[in-house]
Amino acid sequence: MGKNLKRQFLSFAILISPEKLGEIKLRTNEFEEEIRGELKEGRRVVNLDPGYLTQASLIMATAKNFAHRIPLQQGIYAHVELLFSKKDIKTLDWTYPDYRSKEYKEFFLETRQIYLSQLANL
Repeated sequence: MGKNLKRQFLSFAILISPEKLGEIKLRTNEFEEEIRGELKEGRRVVNLDPGYLTQASLIMATAKNFAHRIPLQQGIYAHVELLFSKKDIKTLDWTYPDYRSKEYKEFFLETRQIYLSQLANL
């Protein structure tokens, strides 16, 4: 996607059903195309990768198939990006390099704590 990439994570207060991940990824793909069209770019300028947390892992959606990815719907796949222990994160052979960074791990551990609090209050 070029140089000077910027990444931002968003976490939503409303919990979703994991079964919606494929549908959400299809919609984010549409958003990417709409943005590309509005900016009149020939290439993709925004990459939106939805995912969700569980008590044990971070699950991400993608349109790229690979051996460790599970088909969801219409060319959308899911994969485990990170595994959570009580106070740490385990990366996997396929974990993207940036997800291995201290900053990313801190974000996901903090987000997981919020999620666990939400579950406790259900």
